[in-house]
Amino acid sequence: QPVVNTGDWISSGEYLRLAALNEPVTGDMNGHKAADFQCYRQARSAGLTGSFRRRNRRARKRNRRAKRRNRRARRRNRRAKRRNRRARRRNRRARRRNRRARRRNRRARRRCIRARKRNRRARKRNKRARKRNRRARKRNRREKKRNRREKKRNRNEKKRNRNEKKRNERKEEKREKGG
Repeated sequence: QPVVNTGDWISSGEYLRLAALNEPVTGDMNGHKAADFQCYRQARSAGLTGSFRRRNRRARKRNRRAKRRNRRARRRNRRAKRRNRRARRRNRRARRRNRRARRRNRRARRRCIRARKRNRRARKRNKRARKRNRRARKRNRREKKRNRREKKRNRNEKKRNRNEKKRNERKEEKREKGG
């Protein structure tokens, strides 16, 4: 069994606790950490507290500070991840909105194009109808002129016929009187 150091003889100040390993080790111990770990394990199994090397207060403080910094950094990273997740969600929503808006715009453009085509067709139809109407108006004017001329001719003929009848009647009357 290993000799247990109770620490009665230690005065104040820095000191080093030593414990011999129970099993012999040949060759390299893989640095201070490995030796320290083996000493610590075997000391624990023997009921001792301590290890191969004593860490000083400054190192402990540095480690605490580093741990605090790491904790803060982890918190910051978590917050950043949350922010990034939210931003990604916002971006996804914005992309969806944009897609919908693009679709709406495409539909509206198509509607506008269709309406333009319809309007063009209607304009062409209207143009043709206007031409037809113009032609029809011209025809009607010509017809009216012809009708007026015809009426005039008819009136004139009627007058001539009346006049001829009157003349003929007068001639006959003169003949009858004279003959």
